[in-house]
Amino acid sequence: MRRYTGVLFDLFDTLIDFDRGKLPWVEVGDRLVWTAGSPVFDHLIREGVDCTPDQFMEASELAYREIEGMRSEENREFPSRLRFQMFLERLGVARPPTELVEELVSVHMVSMIESLIYPRERAALLRRLEPQYRIGVVSNFDHAPTAHKALARGGYALQSGVVAISDEVGWRKPDARIFRFALERLELTPAETLFVGDNFHCDVLGPMALGMDSAWLRRGKSLPDDGTPPPRHLLDSFSDLEALLGC
Repeated sequence: MRRYTGVLFDLFDTLIDFDRGKLPWVEVGDRLVWTAGSPVFDHLIREGVDCTPDQFMEASELAYREIEGMRSEENREFPSRLRFQMFLERLGVARPPTELVEELVSVHMVSMIESLIYPRERAALLRRLEPQYRIGVVSNFDHAPTAHKALARGGYALQSGVVAISDEVGWRKPDARIFRFALERLELTPAETLFVGDNFHCDVLGPMALGMDSAWLRRGKSLPDDGTPPPRHLLDSFSDLEALLGC
């Protein structure tokens, strides 16, 4: 007998995967790194911003770490345009023009979209689940248009479900508020909902704190050995959901 009324999914590295091998290379010092920032660097040079690859990567990493610190304080989301504004400031661009910031966001997100892979079997499973469950997607991502575009491009667009992207909601997993946002719109309680995701901190501990069961897509990872309660379900692959949900 089916025990859940609703199923919520993480998006990236759960429904849709990043293929970092599709990202371009950038030479930084004596090493080559994969990064979605390569087209951003090229765009900056065309716009007349004078910087080396080393300076570019240093400013990018500084802005990223600062944004991550701000996020971790209260689980608030900050939009990608703020990260790129901070990045430009660290490159020495005083009062970065809004137009340039938006251009860099757009260039970066195109590169991100091109690095994604969309397993057809996962989209097919979603379509089979929709008539039986209330379905939602809950994702930490700082540019909602790109997340929605990825869902549509991969055939994951929901017919009647809810998509909660942190950029739109304002809160990031594992904060209870982003989960409640989805639950309320689907008219679900935590007790009747299963959350499926790959990140233990966000997709297991977050839902569990709210009273939701979780199915951890562990991808070869081991459970923490610090006494943390395990998730209700362990998934070695996404296809394990078929047996769990009876579809």
